[in-house]
Amino acid sequence: MREKKIIEKLNNIVRNFLNSITDKNLKENMSKNLIISGGAIVSLIQNKKPNDYDIYFKNKEVVEKIRKYYGKLIGKKLSYEKLANSIAIRVNKPKDKKYYPIFVTNNAITLSNKIQLITKFVGTGDKIVENFDFEHLKNWFDYDKQELIIGKETYKLISQKRFVYTGSKYSLSAFFRVRKFLKRGWNIEAGEMLKIAWEINQLDLTNIDVLKEQLVGVDSLYFGRLVNRLKKFDEKVNYTKICKLIDEIWGS
Repeated sequence: MREKKIIEKLNNIVRNFLNSITDKNLKENMSKNLIISGGAIVSLIQNKKPNDYDIYFKNKEVVEKIRKYYGKLIGKKLSYEKLANSIAIRVNKPKDKKYYPIFVTNNAITLSNKIQLITKFVGTGDKIVENFDFEHLKNWFDYDKQELIIGKETYKLISQKRFVYTGSKYSLSAFFRVRKFLKRGWNIEAGEMLKIAWEINQLDLTNIDVLKEQLVGVDSLYFGRLVNRLKKFDEKVNYTKICKLIDEIWGS
């Protein structure tokens, strides 16, 4: 898909989403601070239908107002401090409710209609993508500026179906994401796998808090369930039980 068409598509996605916000001041602040980034742009470049749209924001105050807005909507306090203690909240969506929160973690608020509001990372597009694990994902759309920025390596990597690891605070999450890309016919070189393994080796995955933090980034809908189950474990992790849980929840 050409970049002009991608911008048109993303504008439609954002406008439809923002029309669901009943707080006019919040809606205006969101529109001025809204960024779409991640896999959706890659899918559109490939003329494929995105699985979802990850929305980020430039301003921390706006993010906190968003948490309060959706917390009020579902009758729960969604401050970061509260979520740190209750890391995954599943919500039963009323019938015919569009853009309604269905799952909340301290990383994101997942809405119906394929929208995910990322609350973990805040900043301009270039700062947001610094947190991304693979080079071809480092693209963003700034709604206020109407700017679509495509990374210099993106088109080449997409055409080659090859992904390059750029480092991540959540290397275990990146490791699981490799599985998803391989299923889509992408390739990764051995050296890139070693990069991920090297970073995972620095983690103490026997520590339940470290493991929870690493796993939540994979897929909030699946791994939020896992994290809630992990609350029943002791401080040290039994990896055999964890592996069984992952297969049970996420599938083999």
